[in-house]
Amino acid sequence: MGCWFGTVPGDTPTVLHRFSVDLPNKHNKGGQSAPRFQRLRIEKRNAYLNKAAEKAVAQFIQPNEHGDPEPTVQLLILAGSAHLKHELHKTLDQRLAKRVRAVVDVSYGGESGFRQAITLAADIIGDARLVQEKRLLSDYFTAIARDTGCISYGAKDTLL
Repeated sequence: MGCWFGTVPGDTPTVLHRFSVDLPNKHNKGGQSAPRFQRLRIEKRNAYLNKAAEKAVAQFIQPNEHGDPEPTVQLLILAGSAHLKHELHKTLDQRLAKRVRAVVDVSYGGESGFRQAITLAADIIGDARLVQEKRLLSDYFTAIARDTGCISYGAKDTLL
């Protein structure tokens, strides 16, 4: 499990920062130590959320020309495979929490999850050049698959 921070300024997603964490699973054994394990698990989870929120502030809030700290991004997408992303939304600095436009479920972690989050949030970040290129390529391949004769590709077919 980990946390990735990135941007999509143009046609290439850029990873700004990432860190990994090993959170313990729920302890389902009985006995006197079960409450202690549960408490430790919750403490580690809260520490992870606080660290992620602090890193988000460090990455996406910078001083403006007047020296006042303000967000450097127009919108944020939170992605993850569990409920933790919703808890992170509640933990975020209010200046960033206001800019969260979507919370999406991804099936993967790491770079694959990062790219899947961009794809799932394509409607929201529609102005990004990367998203526009993906849409154009998707339309192009759909037209090729229909084989209507309106699409040509390759030097030979284009010159005919």
